[in-house]
Amino acid sequence: APNIAKYLMGCGIVVSSDTVIDPQGYFHRYTEDKAKNIWPGNYAPAGFVESARQTNAVLNVLTVAVILLIGYYFTGFYTGLIAALFLGFNPTFTEINTAAGADSAASLFSTLAILALLWLVKLMYAGKENRRFYLSAALLAISFAFAVGSKLSGAIVGFIIIAVFSLLTYNWLFPFK
Repeated sequence: APNIAKYLMGCGIVVSSDTVIDPQGYFHRYTEDKAKNIWPGNYAPAGFVESARQTNAVLNVLTVAVILLIGYYFTGFYTGLIAALFLGFNPTFTEINTAAGADSAASLFSTLAILALLWLVKLMYAGKENRRFYLSAALLAISFAFAVGSKLSGAIVGFIIIAVFSLLTYNWLFPFK
């Protein structure tokens, strides 16, 4: 399965270093001399790991921004600010998600999926099935797919989405008469 998180880290490596991708798809300084293309041992160069960690740090900042947006959009600015500060200064969140792993992308896309779900339900209750309604549905589908494509634990968000959607839309789908 394609790993979206690895693609994002690979893009960060290519953008922030003097790296090219050779025809086989490996990240290193590609030369025609095959002997010079081999890394010593089974580890990536430190610059690549640092670039991947910087990419994950940017994804973490975007996750905190989405949390701020969720709080601002649904309950108020101060609630979103407090939630974003709690998440941004949480040592477990920053420690786990600044490693060169798939956790940052999974948390960003999972948070985006929750934002899209709440936006979709809000538009449904307002009775507005317009362009924003379909945009929120598309954002929900894409962000959930990217969350699962980043790390399989993003599928847990799918179960949450189904449960919350069914609870919040029960009156909308089956109105009391």
